[in-house]
Amino acid sequence: MSVKISKIGIKSIDNHHKKIKKTINLLSNIIENETYNSKNLSDFFYKFIFCIEDYFTDEELLYKSYSYPYLLELKKEHSNFIKKFNKIKHNYINDSKETCYKLDYFLNNWYNSYIINYNEDATNFLLFSLNIYKTEDSINAKYL
Repeated sequence: MSVKISKIGIKSIDNHHKKIKKTINLLSNIIENETYNSKNLSDFFYKFIFCIEDYFTDEELLYKSYSYPYLLELKKEHSNFIKKFNKIKHNYINDSKETCYKLDYFLNNWYNSYIINYNEDATNFLLFSLNIYKTEDSINAKYL
């Protein structure tokens, strides 16, 4: 399952979204090519965890720097995601093929709900805080 790239207008977040999409697509490639071996899966897990933790950290720091009023809820959402991911990941030892399918489904659903439909209120909060305004044809951003 492939996913679309989100573009919200904040360069640092958009770049993270692209990296996340690219990393999720690594798992889709493992499934497509039926290369469920431990090396490929370990590489994927390592890359994804690195990518997502980097994203969550940067996102939280960005929101914190502008005193986002729902930062604690955002952190809880991030923590819950990591727990769910790890729960599925730990099953890969028993059934790597099934785990790949479950992870692919989970990650693509999460990406489509969290990234593609990025929290509009939070986005507007940041865009306002950063004095970034979206136009119909382009996004005028000078941040990061």
